Amino acid sequence: MKHTQMISVLLAVAVVLLSVKLLYVEQNSNSPKTDVATKENIVLENIMTRTSIREYTPEKINDEQINKLLKAGMAAPSAGNKQPWCFVVIDDMNTKEEITANIGSAQPAAKAPLVIVVCADTTKTFSGDAHDYWIEDCSAVTENILLAAHGMGLGAVWLGVYPQMKRCEFLRGLLSLPTHVIPLGMVAIGHPAEQPAPKDKWDEKKVYKNTWHNTVTTPAEPKKEWKKVDVTDARLDAFNLFSRGVALTVGKSGSVNSMTIGWGQIGTLWGKDRHVCTVYVRQSRFTKPLMDNNDTFTVELFSSQYDDVLHKYLGRVSGRNEDKIKGSGLTLKMLDNNTPAFEEGSLILECRKICAVDIPVNTMSNEVIERWYKRGEDAGNIHTQYIGEITAVWIKK
Repeated sequence: MKHTQMISVLLAVAVVLLSVKLLYVEQNSNSPKTDVATKENIVLENIMTRTSIREYTPEKINDEQINKLLKAGMAAPSAGNKQPWCFVVIDDMNTKEEITANIGSAQPAAKAPLVIVVCADTTKTFSGDAHDYWIEDCSAVTENILLAAHGMGLGAVWLGVYPQMKRCEFLRGLLSLPTHVIPLGMVAIGHPAEQPAPKDKWDEKKVYKNTWHNTVTTPAEPKKEWKKVDVTDARLDAFNLFSRGVALTVGKSGSVNSMTIGWGQIGTLWGKDRHVCTVYVRQSRFTKPLMDNNDTFTVELFSSQYDDVLHKYLGRVSGRNEDKIKGSGLTLKMLDNNTPAFEEGSLILECRKICAVDIPVNTMSNEVIERWYKRGEDAGNIHTQYIGEITAVWIKK
């Protein structure tokens, strides 16, 4: 009897514990944290799965749905809370066909049961330089409508109008828009008759941190070590060495700059055993005084994965404005003679300057002068030729 009673007590305790656990789970599932996570998932899922729909069923969009779409659009942010948006809602087939006939990329308009034209009332915008904020405001409206349509189980596509003025003027006449109203674009909406897979548009290379150039993403390379070789063993291609652009780096620790150059030569000069590298720097460049005041410099090649760093940063940004060594994201290394170079390169020519001369314009052909020294910001901005004896060649192996 006692044994039976003990089993009954244990079973009762187990039931109580299970009930408490179920109650805890139920309460926890209704907690604010869970609600937030659920809402976050729903919102992100709606954003990530939205895609443009251009084919629709004949089913119409009812007034309640239209109001929801417009309310979602008007929930968008706007500069100074000006809310310059206004809308033309089109369900007339003749009007939609007229749009399609006159705007080539607007074919979905005739197929969709509903078209919303998103416009800006320029009497409600800022004046002066801030006037065009209406473009951002109405673009935010359009995206809200697209997301709302997707969330409601509808399909939609954004049809561009502004800034193509012929399209703007056509819609102005067709819809009797006043002169102070500008159509930004149209949204064709309907029940989807197609289910295209959403595109994964994530691209890490388009993400920059703190500054434009500071996060140029470069794939990791297998670890290689630098090896000094004789210049005759390097088998340098005299004609293609500079064709992709190389980094010219000069200075001492604490005062180093690098720039991309595309002109230069390698060969022999002042003795058949003296191997030289010749580079050219315009007189206005920040690098020039560093070249004048230092006895050594490096010319460095990189693999193609560093093209963005080489051409979009080192070749465009001036060292007068910022520390390019830090900004490039490259790793500075000092060679045997305290000459600067980068760890990420694939080949380095270490050079000792033996000659520097300004190239006189009167020694050039008219064709060269016209093309390179009479146009734009480089008019009259001649080059200085620097000849460096190649004292070492470094190859990463």
